[in-house]
Amino acid sequence: MYSIDTAPFGNFEKIYLRNMDTNEYAAIIPQFGANLNELVLNNGIQSFAVVDGDTTPHELILNAAFKSAKLTPFPNRINQGKYSFNDKDYQLMTNMPPHAIHGLVFNKEFSVVSQTATVSEASIVLHYQYRAETTGYPFNFDVELRFLLSQNGLSTTTTITNTGAATIPVGDGWHLYFQCPSKVDNCLLQLPSDNMLVSDATLIPTGIAKPYIDFSTSKMIGNTAFDDCFTISLNKPIAEVVLTDVASDLSVIAWQEVGNRKYNYVQIYTPPHRNSIAIEPMTCPPNVLNNKERLIVLQPNEKLVIDCGVKVERARMHLV
Repeated sequence: MYSIDTAPFGNFEKIYLRNMDTNEYAAIIPQFGANLNELVLNNGIQSFAVVDGDTTPHELILNAAFKSAKLTPFPNRINQGKYSFNDKDYQLMTNMPPHAIHGLVFNKEFSVVSQTATVSEASIVLHYQYRAETTGYPFNFDVELRFLLSQNGLSTTTTITNTGAATIPVGDGWHLYFQCPSKVDNCLLQLPSDNMLVSDATLIPTGIAKPYIDFSTSKMIGNTAFDDCFTISLNKPIAEVVLTDVASDLSVIAWQEVGNRKYNYVQIYTPPHRNSIAIEPMTCPPNVLNNKERLIVLQPNEKLVIDCGVKVERARMHLV
């Protein structure tokens, strides 16, 4: 049996999707970017808090790490916030100087469209209308997010609709931080990729991709430091990044749709504290409004629909 309830979080409200049989739950804050603040999932033996969310309302508002931020209409960095589209030049606010970063809705107030709880799942649909709110992106779009908690973990469907009269440039991503009982250094990582984008000193891609197979099979992270974008191997419709904590018998699987207008990139980032690791599905690489690599252009009334999610299992690999 599934249920939905709410609880205050400072001036915000958390909406909880719950599996009453397993005590799994997802906590979402609609008023701050539809932020996924908590996620507890069960590997069949015990439950684990697998999302590293902000623990206080102050941390949430400060948004220093963009934890669980929804990255629309562009993920990651735009070089100096400048770009051109349809022969016009635009300047975004540089919210992480010298660059603009992580889109325009990560702190916006989403409205609740619907919420449903049944014997087999709980879901909530959230909505935000963007109406040319900045001169750096003077376009109109709607973004709708559907969170679904079921026996398969948590899935999220993103729908972006061009509600204007002209074409608009779009990219999308999700900035989730994952944690295990062990520190990141003592966990294994497996990436569905064999290429890493080369970036300059300010983390803007140079246009070069180099072979990278260090984590093509499950491998201890150790002291590896990531802030890198990887291309996804396109041989399957679903790609999985697997984070395994052998000591806890836990694998966290972050999955993403792959293919035409899907999540064909993943950004991996290890914060200095190394208590969690960001695994960020993205439709495009950083600086997409300039390099145009897999830039999605939506016609008036056209929609982009794309899925990703999280599930857990018992550890997929044990150290010998």
